[in-house]
Amino acid sequence: MGRFGNTMLINGESDYVLEVPQNEIVKFYLTNTANTRTFNFQIEEQELKLVTSDMSEYTESSFVDSVIISPFERRAVEVMFETQGIYDINHVTPEKKYSIGKIIVKKSVVQANEEFFNVSQNSEIKFEMSTLKKYFSVEPELELEFDLETTLDISIHSMEHNDSEHDHSTMDDSIGDHSMMEDSMQQDHQMTDSTMDHTSIISQGMSTDHHEGSMNHHNSDGIEWDDEMPHMNMMSNEKKYKMGFTR
Repeated sequence: MGRFGNTMLINGESDYVLEVPQNEIVKFYLTNTANTRTFNFQIEEQELKLVTSDMSEYTESSFVDSVIISPFERRAVEVMFETQGIYDINHVTPEKKYSIGKIIVKKSVVQANEEFFNVSQNSEIKFEMSTLKKYFSVEPELELEFDLETTLDISIHSMEHNDSEHDHSTMDDSIGDHSMMEDSMQQDHQMTDSTMDHTSIISQGMSTDHHEGSMNHHNSDGIEWDDEMPHMNMMSNEKKYKMGFTR
């Protein structure tokens, strides 16, 4: 739930273009600043070297085809562009692929660095994680329950009926939210060491699981890729909801 816009932006631009030299290793710092929409970041025909999560570097790097980023979540990936050409920056969902920018790879005398494809290990993070493993199986001492109260007087049946007939593009235009995404993308040509705070750590196994525990009526992965309740979202505002938690 939330405000889904209808224009996808990178660094505030709807026609974002980045030029890089062939065989250059580029580090992208990705931030999803959308209100609600989850993004699946992909660069056409390129493997992404996932090196940093929202809180720190990983215990070891890994190569992935795409990276799922929730609202206000961050990731850092590295890419080596070996072949000249124009490559789309995509947002990929189970239903559709959106082109949200382009990367132009220009001819260069730079030689490919084959070490880039090695999986790097981070001994410092591994050590810090080892000191926390004893807590992985410990029962929590305190549990908080979050509650959401609403004054919306609408039945689930009515909501689903109206949503099924509601045109998403019309709903988006009526809201007027055209700045739903702004992926902050920067490049690091010198491959400098990560500046993430190593005292705040997270492993791949402890990362937020994007595939479980989320309500979704249409996708088995549990992610609401597009607005599935436009009628309800259109009526929602801060005056109609109250959030609290109990111990």
